[in-house]
Amino acid sequence: MRTFIEDEVINSLVNKVLSRFGKKSITPAECKALSNDILAQTGKTVSETTLKRLLGFARRSFDFSIYTLDTLAEYLGHPNWDVFYKSTMPAIATTTVVDNPNKWENLKNTSSKYSRYTVQAIKNSSGIPFAETLHREELTAFIKKFMLTSQSIAPIVAPAGFGKSIGLAHTALKLWLGSSPIFPNDICCFINIQQAQTVALQKHPISEWFSKDLNLLHEEITALEAIKRKEDKLVIIIEGFDERTFSADKLKLIYANIIEFINYNNATGWVKVILALRPSTWTKLVHAYFSPSFFHSRVFIDNSYPYENVIHHTLPLSPGEIRKILASHHAARQVTDSLSGDLLELLSYPRYLDIMLTMMPDKSMRPKTEEALIYKIIDTNSRHHFQFDSHAAIKSKIIDKIVSAIAEGNKEQADTDWALIKDVLTSSAYSQLIDDFFIAEQNQYGNSLPQPRSISFHNKYVEQYFISWSLMKRNNQTVNTDLVNKVYENEYLQSAKQNIIKWYILHSFFMNNGKALQEIFNSSYITGKDRLRYFEFLVELSDGTHDQNKLIQNLLVNNDFIQTFFDKGLLYEHIGSPNSKLLVVLFNLSKQATWKHCTLTLLFLNAILHLKAYRAESYLREYRQIARHYETPEVQFAQQIMEVMLDYARYEIKSDQLSHILNRFVDTIYQPLSENNSHAYLDIILAVYGMLYMDAYKELFYFTEAIQQILPQYNHEASGYVTTLLNYVHKYASVMYQSTDEIPGNEITVLLNNAEVLPEEDSLNKTLLYLLGARYYEKRKEMNWCVTYANKASNMANDHQIQLFSLMSYKILKHAYILSNQSERAEIAEVNMKKLLVTEVQEQFFTGESVVDFRI
Repeated sequence: MRTFIEDEVINSLVNKVLSRFGKKSITPAECKALSNDILAQTGKTVSETTLKRLLGFARRSFDFSIYTLDTLAEYLGHPNWDVFYKSTMPAIATTTVVDNPNKWENLKNTSSKYSRYTVQAIKNSSGIPFAETLHREELTAFIKKFMLTSQSIAPIVAPAGFGKSIGLAHTALKLWLGSSPIFPNDICCFINIQQAQTVALQKHPISEWFSKDLNLLHEEITALEAIKRKEDKLVIIIEGFDERTFSADKLKLIYANIIEFINYNNATGWVKVILALRPSTWTKLVHAYFSPSFFHSRVFIDNSYPYENVIHHTLPLSPGEIRKILASHHAARQVTDSLSGDLLELLSYPRYLDIMLTMMPDKSMRPKTEEALIYKIIDTNSRHHFQFDSHAAIKSKIIDKIVSAIAEGNKEQADTDWALIKDVLTSSAYSQLIDDFFIAEQNQYGNSLPQPRSISFHNKYVEQYFISWSLMKRNNQTVNTDLVNKVYENEYLQSAKQNIIKWYILHSFFMNNGKALQEIFNSSYITGKDRLRYFEFLVELSDGTHDQNKLIQNLLVNNDFIQTFFDKGLLYEHIGSPNSKLLVVLFNLSKQATWKHCTLTLLFLNAILHLKAYRAESYLREYRQIARHYETPEVQFAQQIMEVMLDYARYEIKSDQLSHILNRFVDTIYQPLSENNSHAYLDIILAVYGMLYMDAYKELFYFTEAIQQILPQYNHEASGYVTTLLNYVHKYASVMYQSTDEIPGNEITVLLNNAEVLPEEDSLNKTLLYLLGARYYEKRKEMNWCVTYANKASNMANDHQIQLFSLMSYKILKHAYILSNQSERAEIAEVNMKKLLVTEVQEQFFTGESVVDFRI
């Protein structure tokens, strides 16, 4: 058994040994003579090496045995070490409360120094600037509950990157270390285990480390208990447990020392220990050192959380917390409010949010780019972990095995196989995959006994990433048409095949491998529409470098993406899209003037739908330049409608020429419509939304009525889209323009019922029908129904970032609340309207943007 000795005692022992030996100082060579003298005087041996460590000639990496200390005490004339220790340091043995009435404050000051050092180190290492991170209320609430219990240990368990350290730093500042702490009289000692590395190096118990650094042995705790107030606590927070920093043996020693310290102070309920660990570390600690009785009596588990404390008290970020962090990075409110559920779920893992904030060049998040953004985040995180990991080869084999089970439809067998892992390296690599948030285990419970664990990847994007990665390895690390065909042919990958192909596109694109990209698009399994969608994904991935632009241009030359976009009616899917990147690329690389006119018309329309007048202005300017040499009715009409809409947007001037422009268009447009002219159909859509924007309901009523009469009934996307839109908008115009008796109430009721079954992706029509319902019931003075439909429209418009419809819904809500004498709610609707009508100077993103800015 070895005993820790204070520095003061060591110095006293050395001086007295030298004095007994008859010297004031000694050289290393004389240690042998001293050893012989001790043997002659006591009949016991103290080796020359031990004496060199005692005298400072050799490194003292561990403390001295009781045998050595008793022998040296005998040499000095004492019966044993205990007697010598008490005679040398009587203050240590006999300290009382009376001797040191300020002991609590002294310990508090010393602990605060350690704690502030730890908190500052956490602040400095935070990926997101610490000032922009959030205080995790759930974590603080958990620790406050723990403080009220009799238990000694509170585990904070979560994978790497989940914000355990940041969360604890915020909690420590709020509860103990901040300027206005909730528990100002408590002592908080917050340390990273590496600060106490002498625990592992010198192999003495952690209780003795506390004694050396904090003067905190059992006697001191007894003395503290006598002077402290009843409610005061001693809180020790330890973080930094990591097998990649410490060896497994050293961690075992640290675990044992922590349990020893807790048992040493078992009867002291005011000593609290908080441990921040990864899941595998917590599992090892529990299995190796916690008996069932110890676990249930000493460990605090909040039973309102499932699966004990794994990933629950540093909870995933909530959507509200994510938006707060993005707002602190000056992200536009309209943008953050429209984030999809998939992206929010991904960003709930703090490490992914951290990566996103550091990799986004313009901090703009638009729904159509979210998929590309998600892929970039997963790729960045995965590459980092495997590129700098000494266990990468073993982890690859584990992942290959899991992927094989998925690709071969034999997942249950994989679960059984992994339950039989025995070798240490594989087990360690497997645990690290769990800790790094790549894979997860879930216990499956049947009847009474636990079943084999279910193994899966943490989310679908990580799963698809590793499937693509593993299949590419089997294909000699090559992406080609044969690999793509195998993915499409695999019956077990049908639901994920398109996402797997996107990983190959991302890999080839960032490797600047144009041949591999073309091989992907050469697969006969990929339809024309899918080719265009893959191309759009590629465009979204682009950062605008010369090499990337060259790859995009070559793909456009060798494929029929532009023709597919117009001929297959895919342009209608982009109406209302806040993302303009693909449209601008198609505009820049289109050879046909008609296609250029169409893309600019669509860009202008989307700018109006999103209340971006300055963007619309730049698109109109570009349209005027290319329309000078074309005098077709559809080109002239588009330009005139754009000018009328922009005048209204800038100056709220409604042109008195609007009716004339519309009538002339109706008179001349039949022939282009009969020829399936894309520009003619887009002109109708532009005019319809333009009149909704300008509140020109009389003109809208007669225009939609006239177009419905001459619109050819063809079985193609353009005709179907425009026919449906005209039907909805004509009903809307009739509600706004006609008297109550003239409104086709039964038809509107049928449409409102149909609105509930429209798919989510048909957001424009779905929102338009909700607005129709709100206006219909507003006219009937049924304000409850009016507010219900207006709120549905508002939620849908906000979710899909259709600001024009958001504005229309807030106008309805304001009017309804005024009529219902709900002034506060009317004011809220007014505030929301003003937020939408933000000026160009106030805009955070896209300032001064024009088509030229996107040119390749």
